[in-house]
Amino acid sequence: MSEATPPARARLTSLDQFRGYTVVGMLLVNFYGSYKNCWRVLKHTHDYCSYADTIMPQFLFAVGFAMQLGAAKMALADPATRWKRIIRRFIGLSLVAIIYYSHDEIGSIIEQINKVGVWSTLGVLTKRTWMQTLLHIAITGLWIAPVVGKSAAVRVAYMLVSGLVHVWLSWKFNFFWTNGADGSPGGIDGGPLGFLTWTSSAILGTFACDIMRSGFSSTGVVLRLVGWGTLVAAIAWLCSSLTTLYNVEPMKNADGSFPAWYGPADAKLAIDPVNPSAERRQLAKLTLPELPFVPPPPAVQPKPTKENPNPEIYPKLRQWNYWMMSQRAGSWTYTAYAGGLSMIIMAIFYVVSDLAGIQIGVFRTLGTNALIAYMMQSVSGMILRSPGNQEKFVSLLESVFGKFETPPRFDGDAPASWAIASLLAHIAIIYGVCRFLEWRKWYVRM
Repeated sequence: MSEATPPARARLTSLDQFRGYTVVGMLLVNFYGSYKNCWRVLKHTHDYCSYADTIMPQFLFAVGFAMQLGAAKMALADPATRWKRIIRRFIGLSLVAIIYYSHDEIGSIIEQINKVGVWSTLGVLTKRTWMQTLLHIAITGLWIAPVVGKSAAVRVAYMLVSGLVHVWLSWKFNFFWTNGADGSPGGIDGGPLGFLTWTSSAILGTFACDIMRSGFSSTGVVLRLVGWGTLVAAIAWLCSSLTTLYNVEPMKNADGSFPAWYGPADAKLAIDPVNPSAERRQLAKLTLPELPFVPPPPAVQPKPTKENPNPEIYPKLRQWNYWMMSQRAGSWTYTAYAGGLSMIIMAIFYVVSDLAGIQIGVFRTLGTNALIAYMMQSVSGMILRSPGNQEKFVSLLESVFGKFETPPRFDGDAPASWAIASLLAHIAIIYGVCRFLEWRKWYVRM
Protein backbone atom coordinates (compact mmCIF):
# COMPACT_ATOMS: atom_id res chain seq x y z
CA MET A 1 0.00 0.00 0.00
CA SER A 2 1.37 3.43 -0.81
CA GLU A 3 0.34 7.01 -1.22
CA ALA A 4 1.41 8.77 -4.37
CA THR A 5 -0.01 10.76 -7.22
CA PRO A 6 -0.49 8.36 -10.15
CA PRO A 7 1.51 9.49 -13.19
CA ALA A 8 -0.88 10.74 -15.85
CA ARG A 9 0.81 8.84 -18.70
CA ALA A 10 0.64 5.53 -16.86
CA ARG A 11 -3.11 5.63 -16.49
CA LEU A 12 -5.90 4.88 -18.88
CA THR A 13 -8.92 7.10 -18.32
CA SER A 14 -11.19 4.22 -19.27
CA LEU A 15 -9.69 1.99 -16.55
CA ASP A 16 -10.43 4.55 -13.83
CA GLN A 17 -13.91 5.12 -15.24
CA PHE A 18 -14.49 1.36 -15.32
CA ARG A 19 -13.34 1.07 -11.71
CA GLY A 20 -15.52 4.00 -10.69
CA TYR A 21 -18.58 2.47 -12.34
CA THR A 22 -17.81 -0.79 -10.51
CA VAL A 23 -17.55 1.04 -7.17
CA VAL A 24 -20.91 2.78 -7.74
CA GLY A 25 -22.44 -0.57 -8.65
CA MET A 26 -20.97 -2.05 -5.48
CA LEU A 27 -22.45 0.72 -3.33
CA LEU A 28 -25.81 0.20 -5.02
CA VAL A 29 -26.05 -3.56 -4.52
CA ASN A 30 -24.36 -3.77 -1.11
CA PHE A 31 -26.40 -0.95 0.44
CA TYR A 32 -29.71 -0.89 -1.42
CA GLY A 33 -29.64 -4.68 -1.74
CA SER A 34 -30.18 -4.95 2.02
CA TYR A 35 -33.65 -3.36 1.74
CA LYS A 36 -36.68 -5.62 1.50
CA ASN A 37 -38.17 -3.58 -1.34
CA CYS A 38 -35.03 -4.01 -3.49
CA TRP A 39 -35.49 -5.81 -6.83
CA ARG A 40 -34.13 -9.34 -6.91
CA VAL A 41 -31.76 -8.54 -9.77
CA LEU A 42 -29.91 -6.17 -7.40
CA LYS A 43 -29.47 -8.88 -4.75
CA HIS A 44 -27.11 -11.83 -4.33
CA THR A 45 -29.34 -14.92 -4.30
CA HIS A 46 -26.60 -17.49 -5.11
CA ASP A 47 -28.54 -19.36 -7.82
CA TYR A 48 -28.00 -17.22 -10.93
CA CYS A 49 -25.96 -14.25 -12.17
CA SER A 50 -27.88 -11.15 -11.14
CA TYR A 51 -26.70 -7.60 -11.77
CA ALA A 52 -25.34 -7.64 -8.21
CA ASP A 53 -23.19 -10.64 -9.10
CA THR A 54 -21.53 -8.84 -12.03
CA ILE A 55 -19.81 -6.33 -9.74
CA MET A 56 -17.14 -8.38 -7.97
CA PRO A 57 -15.83 -9.98 -11.20
CA GLN A 58 -15.25 -6.46 -12.52
CA PHE A 59 -12.90 -5.75 -9.62
CA LEU A 60 -10.91 -8.88 -10.49
CA PHE A 61 -11.01 -7.92 -14.18
CA ALA A 62 -9.59 -4.48 -13.33
CA VAL A 63 -6.85 -6.08 -11.21
CA GLY A 64 -5.79 -8.31 -14.10
CA PHE A 65 -5.88 -5.33 -16.48
CA ALA A 66 -3.72 -3.22 -14.15
CA MET A 67 -1.23 -6.04 -13.55
CA GLN A 68 -0.81 -6.57 -17.28
CA LEU A 69 -0.45 -2.81 -17.77
CA GLY A 70 2.43 -2.75 -15.28
CA ALA A 71 4.02 -5.99 -16.48
CA ALA A 72 6.48 -4.29 -18.83
CA LYS A 73 7.68 -1.94 -16.09
CA MET A 74 7.99 -4.79 -13.60
CA ALA A 75 9.93 -6.85 -16.12
CA LEU A 76 12.76 -4.27 -16.04
CA ALA A 77 13.51 -5.21 -12.43
CA ASP A 78 15.53 -8.33 -11.63
CA PRO A 79 13.39 -11.40 -10.79
CA ALA A 80 14.13 -11.34 -7.06
CA THR A 81 13.17 -7.67 -6.72
CA ARG A 82 10.09 -8.16 -8.88
CA TRP A 83 8.78 -11.06 -6.79
CA LYS A 84 9.53 -9.28 -3.53
CA ARG A 85 7.38 -6.37 -4.70
CA ILE A 86 4.55 -8.64 -5.83
CA ILE A 87 4.51 -10.74 -2.67
CA ARG A 88 4.83 -7.72 -0.37
CA ARG A 89 1.98 -5.96 -2.13
CA PHE A 90 -0.48 -8.83 -1.99
CA ILE A 91 0.45 -9.93 1.52
CA GLY A 92 -0.10 -6.34 2.63
CA LEU A 93 -3.55 -6.32 1.03
CA SER A 94 -4.32 -9.70 2.64
CA LEU A 95 -3.51 -8.35 6.10
CA VAL A 96 -5.63 -5.26 5.47
CA ALA A 97 -8.49 -7.51 4.34
CA ILE A 98 -8.33 -9.81 7.38
CA ILE A 99 -8.22 -6.88 9.80
CA TYR A 100 -10.99 -5.02 7.97
CA TYR A 101 -13.35 -7.99 7.83
CA SER A 102 -12.85 -9.20 11.41
CA HIS A 103 -11.89 -6.19 13.53
CA ASP A 104 -15.41 -5.85 14.95
CA GLU A 105 -15.91 -9.61 15.41
CA ILE A 106 -12.96 -10.43 17.66
CA GLY A 107 -15.24 -11.21 20.58
CA SER A 108 -17.44 -13.60 18.60
CA ILE A 109 -14.36 -15.24 17.03
CA ILE A 110 -12.89 -15.97 20.47
CA GLU A 111 -16.28 -17.23 21.63
CA GLN A 112 -16.49 -19.60 18.64
CA ILE A 113 -12.96 -20.90 19.27
CA ASN A 114 -13.93 -21.74 22.85
CA LYS A 115 -17.17 -23.31 21.69
CA VAL A 116 -16.23 -25.40 18.62
CA GLY A 117 -12.43 -25.29 18.53
CA VAL A 118 -9.75 -23.57 16.46
CA TRP A 119 -10.07 -25.59 13.26
CA SER A 120 -13.84 -25.35 12.95
CA THR A 121 -13.66 -21.61 13.60
CA LEU A 122 -10.90 -21.16 11.03
CA GLY A 123 -13.00 -23.13 8.55
CA VAL A 124 -15.83 -20.60 8.85
CA LEU A 125 -13.45 -17.63 8.86
CA THR A 126 -11.71 -18.75 5.67
CA LYS A 127 -14.96 -19.76 4.02
CA ARG A 128 -17.01 -16.74 4.95
CA THR A 129 -15.69 -13.92 7.15
CA TRP A 130 -12.31 -13.30 5.50
CA MET A 131 -12.91 -14.56 1.97
CA GLN A 132 -14.53 -11.45 0.58
CA THR A 133 -13.53 -9.07 -2.18
CA LEU A 134 -10.24 -7.71 -0.84
CA LEU A 135 -8.79 -11.07 0.16
CA HIS A 136 -9.94 -12.67 -3.09
CA ILE A 137 -8.17 -9.87 -4.98
CA ALA A 138 -4.97 -10.47 -2.99
CA ILE A 139 -4.93 -14.25 -3.42
CA THR A 140 -6.03 -14.21 -7.06
CA GLY A 141 -3.48 -11.51 -7.90
CA LEU A 142 -0.72 -13.57 -6.34
CA TRP A 143 -1.98 -16.71 -8.11
CA ILE A 144 -1.94 -15.17 -11.60
CA ALA A 145 1.31 -13.23 -11.08
CA PRO A 146 3.50 -15.99 -12.62
CA VAL A 147 1.68 -15.72 -15.98
CA VAL A 148 0.98 -11.98 -16.21
CA GLY A 149 2.98 -10.65 -19.13
CA LYS A 150 3.40 -14.14 -20.61
CA SER A 151 2.07 -15.25 -24.00
CA ALA A 152 -1.65 -15.53 -24.67
CA ALA A 153 -1.37 -19.34 -24.93
CA VAL A 154 0.22 -19.59 -21.49
CA ARG A 155 -2.45 -17.40 -19.90
CA VAL A 156 -5.32 -19.28 -21.56
CA ALA A 157 -3.87 -22.62 -20.44
CA TYR A 158 -3.41 -21.32 -16.89
CA MET A 159 -7.00 -20.06 -16.81
CA LEU A 160 -8.42 -23.35 -18.13
CA VAL A 161 -6.35 -25.55 -15.81
CA SER A 162 -7.30 -23.40 -12.80
CA GLY A 163 -10.97 -23.72 -13.73
CA LEU A 164 -10.73 -27.50 -14.21
CA VAL A 165 -9.03 -27.90 -10.84
CA HIS A 166 -11.90 -25.96 -9.25
CA VAL A 167 -14.46 -28.21 -10.96
CA TRP A 168 -12.62 -31.31 -9.69
CA LEU A 169 -12.32 -30.00 -6.12
CA SER A 170 -15.99 -28.95 -6.18
CA TRP A 171 -16.88 -32.50 -7.22
CA LYS A 172 -14.79 -33.97 -4.41
CA PHE A 173 -15.99 -31.76 -1.56
CA ASN A 174 -15.96 -28.02 -2.14
CA PHE A 175 -19.46 -27.48 -3.53
CA PHE A 176 -21.14 -29.07 -0.51
CA TRP A 177 -18.77 -27.42 1.98
CA THR A 178 -19.09 -23.95 0.45
CA ASN A 179 -22.88 -24.26 0.46
CA GLY A 180 -22.96 -25.33 4.11
CA ALA A 181 -24.20 -28.89 3.59
CA ASP A 182 -22.33 -29.90 6.77
CA GLY A 183 -24.43 -27.51 8.83
CA SER A 184 -21.84 -24.73 8.89
CA PRO A 185 -22.62 -21.28 7.44
CA GLY A 186 -22.50 -20.96 3.65
CA GLY A 187 -19.42 -19.44 2.09
CA ILE A 188 -18.93 -16.13 0.36
CA ASP A 189 -17.61 -15.56 -3.17
CA GLY A 190 -16.42 -19.13 -3.69
CA GLY A 191 -14.72 -19.59 -0.33
CA PRO A 192 -10.97 -20.16 0.03
CA LEU A 193 -10.75 -21.98 -3.33
CA GLY A 194 -12.57 -19.24 -5.19
CA PHE A 195 -9.32 -17.82 -6.57
CA LEU A 196 -9.19 -20.73 -9.00
CA THR A 197 -12.19 -19.41 -10.91
CA TRP A 198 -11.69 -15.71 -10.16
CA THR A 199 -8.61 -16.32 -12.28
CA SER A 200 -10.94 -16.34 -15.29
CA SER A 201 -12.12 -12.77 -14.68
CA ALA A 202 -8.61 -11.53 -13.87
CA ILE A 203 -6.89 -13.11 -16.88
CA LEU A 204 -9.62 -11.84 -19.19
CA GLY A 205 -8.63 -8.42 -17.84
CA THR A 206 -5.05 -9.03 -19.00
CA PHE A 207 -6.33 -9.76 -22.51
CA ALA A 208 -8.40 -6.58 -22.52
CA CYS A 209 -5.24 -4.67 -21.64
CA ASP A 210 -3.38 -6.34 -24.51
CA ILE A 211 -6.10 -5.37 -26.95
CA MET A 212 -6.25 -1.75 -25.83
CA ARG A 213 -2.45 -1.30 -25.80
CA SER A 214 -1.63 -3.27 -28.94
CA GLY A 215 -1.80 -0.49 -31.52
CA PHE A 216 -5.02 -1.62 -33.19
CA SER A 217 -7.24 1.05 -34.66
CA SER A 218 -10.01 2.28 -32.39
CA THR A 219 -12.52 0.27 -34.39
CA GLY A 220 -10.31 -2.79 -34.09
CA VAL A 221 -10.06 -2.39 -30.33
CA VAL A 222 -13.83 -2.10 -29.90
CA LEU A 223 -14.58 -5.03 -32.19
CA ARG A 224 -12.06 -7.25 -30.41
CA LEU A 225 -13.23 -6.34 -26.92
CA VAL A 226 -16.90 -6.80 -27.78
CA GLY A 227 -16.28 -9.86 -29.96
CA TRP A 228 -14.11 -11.78 -27.51
CA GLY A 229 -16.23 -10.70 -24.55
CA THR A 230 -19.40 -11.88 -26.27
CA LEU A 231 -17.78 -15.18 -27.28
CA VAL A 232 -16.54 -15.97 -23.76
CA ALA A 233 -19.85 -14.98 -22.16
CA ALA A 234 -21.80 -17.05 -24.71
CA ILE A 235 -19.64 -20.14 -24.14
CA ALA A 236 -20.04 -19.83 -20.37
CA TRP A 237 -23.81 -19.35 -20.74
CA LEU A 238 -24.12 -22.41 -22.99
CA CYS A 239 -22.07 -24.49 -20.54
CA SER A 240 -24.50 -23.46 -17.82
CA SER A 241 -27.15 -25.42 -19.75
CA LEU A 242 -26.06 -28.36 -17.60
CA THR A 243 -28.01 -26.75 -14.77
CA THR A 244 -31.25 -27.73 -16.53
CA LEU A 245 -30.43 -31.41 -15.84
CA TYR A 246 -31.30 -30.64 -12.23
CA ASN A 247 -34.95 -29.71 -12.84
CA VAL A 248 -37.07 -31.58 -10.29
CA GLU A 249 -40.28 -32.57 -12.05
CA PRO A 250 -38.90 -34.82 -14.81
CA MET A 251 -37.25 -36.99 -12.16
CA LYS A 252 -40.50 -38.39 -10.67
CA ASN A 253 -41.40 -42.06 -10.97
CA ALA A 254 -44.75 -43.12 -12.41
CA ASP A 255 -46.28 -43.14 -8.91
CA GLY A 256 -45.13 -39.56 -8.27
CA SER A 257 -42.24 -40.52 -5.98
CA PHE A 258 -38.61 -39.64 -6.56
CA PRO A 259 -36.01 -42.33 -7.35
CA ALA A 260 -33.50 -43.13 -4.62
CA TRP A 261 -30.56 -41.89 -6.68
CA TYR A 262 -32.18 -38.45 -6.94
CA GLY A 263 -32.09 -37.75 -3.22
CA PRO A 264 -34.70 -36.02 -1.05
CA ALA A 265 -37.25 -34.16 -3.15
CA ASP A 266 -37.17 -31.17 -0.79
CA ALA A 267 -33.37 -30.93 -0.69
CA LYS A 268 -31.98 -27.63 -1.97
CA LEU A 269 -28.66 -29.18 -3.06
CA ALA A 270 -28.49 -31.98 -5.62
CA ILE A 271 -26.62 -35.08 -4.43
CA ASP A 272 -24.63 -35.11 -7.69
CA PRO A 273 -24.13 -31.37 -8.23
CA VAL A 274 -20.98 -31.47 -10.37
CA ASN A 275 -21.02 -34.77 -12.23
CA PRO A 276 -24.63 -35.66 -13.15
CA SER A 277 -25.35 -39.32 -12.50
CA ALA A 278 -25.94 -41.69 -15.40
CA GLU A 279 -29.64 -41.92 -14.49
CA ARG A 280 -29.95 -38.14 -14.47
CA ARG A 281 -28.24 -37.81 -17.84
CA GLN A 282 -30.52 -40.49 -19.26
CA LEU A 283 -33.83 -39.19 -17.89
CA ALA A 284 -33.41 -35.43 -17.71
CA LYS A 285 -33.89 -33.15 -20.67
CA LEU A 286 -31.01 -30.80 -21.43
CA THR A 287 -32.27 -27.40 -22.57
CA LEU A 288 -30.89 -23.90 -22.87
CA PRO A 289 -30.75 -22.07 -19.52
CA GLU A 290 -32.63 -18.90 -18.71
CA LEU A 291 -31.46 -15.74 -20.43
CA PRO A 292 -28.92 -13.60 -18.53
CA PHE A 293 -30.37 -11.83 -15.47
CA VAL A 294 -33.52 -14.00 -15.59
CA PRO A 295 -33.94 -15.93 -12.29
CA PRO A 296 -34.17 -19.74 -12.46
CA PRO A 297 -36.90 -21.80 -10.79
CA PRO A 298 -36.51 -22.01 -6.99
CA ALA A 299 -34.88 -25.07 -5.45
CA VAL A 300 -37.70 -25.88 -3.02
CA GLN A 301 -41.30 -24.86 -2.49
CA PRO A 302 -41.67 -22.09 0.11
CA LYS A 303 -43.17 -23.18 3.42
CA PRO A 304 -46.15 -21.39 4.96
CA THR A 305 -45.27 -18.83 7.61
CA LYS A 306 -47.28 -16.68 9.97
CA GLU A 307 -46.69 -13.65 7.75
CA ASN A 308 -47.38 -15.62 4.54
CA PRO A 309 -49.67 -18.59 5.31
CA ASN A 310 -50.39 -19.29 1.63
CA PRO A 311 -47.13 -18.94 -0.30
CA GLU A 312 -47.00 -19.15 -4.06
CA ILE A 313 -46.61 -22.71 -5.34
CA TYR A 314 -44.13 -22.94 -8.19
CA PRO A 315 -44.86 -25.34 -11.06
CA LYS A 316 -41.16 -25.99 -11.63
CA LEU A 317 -38.22 -26.49 -9.29
CA ARG A 318 -34.47 -26.87 -9.80
CA GLN A 319 -31.99 -28.13 -7.24
CA TRP A 320 -28.79 -26.17 -6.75
CA ASN A 321 -25.81 -27.49 -8.65
CA TYR A 322 -22.33 -26.45 -9.73
CA TRP A 323 -23.32 -25.45 -13.26
CA MET A 324 -25.69 -22.68 -12.27
CA MET A 325 -24.03 -19.26 -12.21
CA SER A 326 -23.45 -18.98 -8.48
CA GLN A 327 -21.26 -16.38 -6.78
CA ARG A 328 -21.42 -18.36 -3.53
CA ALA A 329 -20.07 -21.50 -5.23
CA GLY A 330 -17.67 -19.48 -7.39
CA SER A 331 -18.71 -21.65 -10.32
CA TRP A 332 -16.63 -21.42 -13.49
CA THR A 333 -19.67 -20.66 -15.65
CA TYR A 334 -20.35 -17.58 -13.53
CA THR A 335 -16.84 -16.08 -13.37
CA ALA A 336 -16.19 -16.66 -17.07
CA TYR A 337 -19.56 -15.20 -18.07
CA ALA A 338 -19.06 -12.13 -15.89
CA GLY A 339 -15.49 -11.73 -17.17
CA GLY A 340 -16.74 -11.70 -20.76
CA LEU A 341 -19.37 -9.13 -19.80
CA SER A 342 -16.60 -7.02 -18.23
CA MET A 343 -14.79 -6.90 -21.58
CA ILE A 344 -17.92 -5.51 -23.22
CA ILE A 345 -18.35 -2.88 -20.49
CA MET A 346 -14.68 -1.92 -20.84
CA ALA A 347 -15.26 -1.39 -24.57
CA ILE A 348 -18.01 1.10 -23.72
CA PHE A 349 -15.72 3.07 -21.43
CA TYR A 350 -12.94 2.93 -24.02
CA VAL A 351 -15.24 4.62 -26.56
CA VAL A 352 -16.71 7.14 -24.13
CA SER A 353 -13.58 8.02 -22.15
CA ASP A 354 -10.47 7.29 -24.22
CA LEU A 355 -11.92 8.17 -27.63
CA ALA A 356 -14.58 10.78 -26.91
CA GLY A 357 -12.76 12.23 -23.90
CA ILE A 358 -15.87 12.17 -21.72
CA GLN A 359 -15.32 11.59 -18.01
CA ILE A 360 -17.99 11.11 -15.39
CA GLY A 361 -16.70 12.91 -12.32
CA VAL A 362 -18.14 10.47 -9.78
CA PHE A 363 -16.58 7.52 -11.61
CA ARG A 364 -13.21 9.31 -11.85
CA THR A 365 -13.12 10.17 -8.15
CA LEU A 366 -14.23 6.76 -6.91
CA GLY A 367 -12.18 4.90 -9.51
CA THR A 368 -8.87 6.50 -8.53
CA ASN A 369 -9.44 5.70 -4.84
CA ALA A 370 -11.41 2.47 -5.12
CA LEU A 371 -9.87 0.93 -1.98
CA ILE A 372 -10.88 3.88 0.18
CA ALA A 373 -14.39 3.84 -1.31
CA TYR A 374 -14.67 0.13 -0.56
CA MET A 375 -13.56 0.49 3.05
CA MET A 376 -15.75 3.56 3.63
CA GLN A 377 -18.87 1.44 3.06
CA SER A 378 -19.01 0.18 6.62
CA VAL A 379 -18.31 3.62 8.08
CA SER A 380 -21.04 5.27 6.04
CA GLY A 381 -23.46 2.45 6.83
CA MET A 382 -22.90 2.93 10.57
CA ILE A 383 -23.38 6.68 10.23
CA LEU A 384 -26.70 6.30 8.42
CA ARG A 385 -28.15 3.28 10.17
CA SER A 386 -27.25 3.59 13.84
CA PRO A 387 -30.50 4.12 15.81
CA GLY A 388 -29.20 7.25 17.51
CA ASN A 389 -28.19 8.87 14.24
CA GLN A 390 -31.47 7.94 12.58
CA GLU A 391 -33.37 9.85 15.27
CA LYS A 392 -31.15 12.87 14.70
CA PHE A 393 -31.66 12.68 10.93
CA VAL A 394 -35.43 12.46 11.34
CA SER A 395 -35.47 15.45 13.71
CA LEU A 396 -33.30 17.45 11.30
CA LEU A 397 -35.49 16.61 8.30
CA GLU A 398 -38.70 17.42 10.15
CA SER A 399 -37.27 20.74 11.36
CA VAL A 400 -36.63 21.69 7.73
CA PHE A 401 -39.59 20.10 5.91
CA GLY A 402 -42.15 19.64 8.68
CA LYS A 403 -43.92 16.42 9.58
CA PHE A 404 -43.90 13.71 6.92
CA GLU A 405 -46.94 11.70 5.91
CA THR A 406 -44.66 8.64 5.78
CA PRO A 407 -42.24 8.81 8.73
CA PRO A 408 -38.59 8.77 7.60
CA ARG A 409 -36.74 5.52 8.28
CA PHE A 410 -33.50 4.08 6.98
CA ASP A 411 -33.51 0.46 8.14
CA GLY A 412 -34.18 -2.58 5.97
CA ASP A 413 -37.96 -2.13 6.18
CA ALA A 414 -37.86 1.45 4.88
CA PRO A 415 -40.22 2.29 1.99
CA ALA A 416 -38.68 2.72 -1.44
CA SER A 417 -38.52 6.52 -1.27
CA TRP A 418 -36.48 6.58 1.94
CA ALA A 419 -34.38 3.60 0.88
CA ILE A 420 -33.33 5.47 -2.28
CA ALA A 421 -32.74 8.66 -0.30
CA SER A 422 -30.47 6.79 2.11
CA LEU A 423 -28.63 5.19 -0.81
CA LEU A 424 -27.94 8.62 -2.31
CA ALA A 425 -26.74 9.85 1.10
CA HIS A 426 -24.50 6.76 1.36
CA ILE A 427 -22.92 7.46 -2.03
CA ALA A 428 -22.56 11.17 -1.21
CA ILE A 429 -20.67 10.48 2.04
CA ILE A 430 -18.21 8.14 0.33
CA TYR A 431 -17.82 10.40 -2.68
CA GLY A 432 -17.14 13.37 -0.39
CA VAL A 433 -14.26 11.56 1.33
CA CYS A 434 -12.76 10.38 -1.97
CA ARG A 435 -13.19 13.82 -3.54
CA PHE A 436 -11.25 15.38 -0.67
CA LEU A 437 -8.45 12.86 -1.17
CA GLU A 438 -8.47 13.56 -4.90
CA TRP A 439 -8.28 17.31 -4.24
CA ARG A 440 -5.27 16.68 -1.99
CA LYS A 441 -3.82 14.33 -4.63
CA TRP A 442 -3.72 11.45 -2.16
CA TYR A 443 -4.27 8.06 -3.74
CA VAL A 444 -4.29 4.72 -1.93
CA ARG A 445 -3.62 1.94 -4.39
CA MET A 446 -4.30 -1.79 -4.15
